[in-house]
Amino acid sequence: MLKKILTWIEDRNPAPTSFLKQDKKYRINASTLRFKDLGVRERFYQFIQPYDLHAIRSAAITGGAVYMLFTIIDYLINDIIFTQTMIIRIAVVGPCSILALALTFYSPFKDNNKALQFLSVLIVTIGQAGHFAIGLMREVQPFYLLITSILLMVFANTLMCLRFSIATILNVIYFIIFQIIHTIQGTDHIELFYQNVTFLCVIAVSLHACYLRERDKHLLFLHYDEANGKKRELIKVNAHLEDLLNNLDNKNKELEQFAYVVSHDLKSPLRVISGLSSLIQRKEYEKISPTSQEDFDMIKDQIMQMNAMIEGVLEYSRIGREALGLGRVDVSAIMQKIKLVEERNGRVMITYPDDMPRVKGALVRVQQVFQNLISNSIKYNDKNVCEISIETEIVGDFILFKVEDNGPGIAPEYAERVFRLFQTLQSKKHDSTGVGLAVVKKIIEYYRGEIYVDTTYRKGARFCFTLPYFSEESLLPITSDNEMIYT
Repeated sequence: MLKKILTWIEDRNPAPTSFLKQDKKYRINASTLRFKDLGVRERFYQFIQPYDLHAIRSAAITGGAVYMLFTIIDYLINDIIFTQTMIIRIAVVGPCSILALALTFYSPFKDNNKALQFLSVLIVTIGQAGHFAIGLMREVQPFYLLITSILLMVFANTLMCLRFSIATILNVIYFIIFQIIHTIQGTDHIELFYQNVTFLCVIAVSLHACYLRERDKHLLFLHYDEANGKKRELIKVNAHLEDLLNNLDNKNKELEQFAYVVSHDLKSPLRVISGLSSLIQRKEYEKISPTSQEDFDMIKDQIMQMNAMIEGVLEYSRIGREALGLGRVDVSAIMQKIKLVEERNGRVMITYPDDMPRVKGALVRVQQVFQNLISNSIKYNDKNVCEISIETEIVGDFILFKVEDNGPGIAPEYAERVFRLFQTLQSKKHDSTGVGLAVVKKIIEYYRGEIYVDTTYRKGARFCFTLPYFSEESLLPITSDNEMIYT
C-alpha cells in the first residue's frame, strides 16, 4: 500500500524540483529523492559510499552512549526490571549491533551502498526490537516506551545513513508496532492520543532533517558529477590536442626532412651544373657566337637565381625552429653597420634616430629584418639617389618602426602580395627571389609583431612593423638560459 502511495506521488511529480533542476540526465523523484537514470543513480551511490560508511561508524559511538544512558535510567527509575533490561541490551542487542557494525569493514557492505543500507536498517531494527521487547514488560511505563522510541527514531533519521524513502518506511512500521505494544499494554486512550501526537511530530521533524540531508548529498553529487563530466571531456580534448601535436611534430619533422632534401639533393646537381658551366665558359666561351654567349650568360644568371632561391627557402624554414637566445638588441648598432656598407657608392642615403629604442629578440633575426627591408628599398629604387629614413615610436610593449624610401612605391592591390613566398613585383630583376619580405614577415610574426605596407604614403614605399620593446618589465619571457646583450 505504501509503495502505491509513493508511486502515486512520483507520478504527480514527474519533473525535478526547483532546487534540483537539471537536464534530463539528472531527473529525480522529488518525493523519494532517487535519480531516475540508473547510471546516474549508481554513480551517486559510489560517490556517497565513503560518507555513509563514516556516518554509520560515527553513529555507533553515539548509539553506544545512548544505550549506556538507557541503562542508567533503567537503574534509577525501575530497578525491578533492571536485570531483564540489562540482559536484553548488553547480552543481545549490544553484541548484535557491534557485529553488524564490524561488517562495515568487509565487502560487500564496505563497497556496495545497497548492502550498507541493508546493514543500517538491520542495526536500527535490532535497537528498536530491544526497546519494543522491553516495552512489552508489565512493569514498564508507557511514557518510558515513548521516550526510548523517540530517541531511537531521531537517532535513525538524523545520524544514520538511511535513504529518505527507507527511513520513511521504517518510521511507519515502527509507529504501527508502537500502537500494537500500547494495545497489548492496555494504555489509556487519552494518554495514547497524546503520545501518538508527540511521536508523529518527532517523526515529521526528524524525517524533514533526513530529507534535507539527502537533498544536500544530491546537490553535492550534481556539482561533482558535472565537474567530473567536464573533466572527462577535457581529457578527451587533451587527448585530441595531443594527437594534433603529435601530427604537428611529424609535419615539422617532414619539413626538416624537406629542408635537408633541398639543402643536399637539390644543391648537389646545381653545383655540378654551375661547375660545368664555369668549365665551358673558360674553354669554349670565346668560340661561340655572340647570341649563344648571351644565352650562356642567361643560364649562369638562372643558376645563381636558383641557388639564391634554395638558400632563401632554407632560411625561411629555419625561422622559429632554431633555438636562438632572446636578449637586448641595439638597433642603432645594426643600422650603423648597414649604413656603412650601403652608402659607399654614394647612391644611398640612410637616416635614422640616434637614440633608437632597443628591441627584445635575437640579433641575427633583427638584423635580417632591417637588412632585407633596406636591400629591398635599394633594389627597386628608380631614383639617382635612394633615400631611406627610419622612424620609431613606442606603443605599449612594442616598438613601431616605419621604414620609408623615395622609390616607385607599392600599389594598394599588391600590399599583401609582396609578403608571400616567391612573389615579386618586378620579375626582370635577376637577383629577386621573392623570399626576402616573406622572411621578414615570418620573423616579425614569430616575435608577436605585425608588418604591413602603408598604402596612404605617396612619396615612395613605407613599411610599418612592430618588434617587442626591451625593458625590465617586458611581458615577453626570455626563453634562453643566459640572457644575451647585443650592442
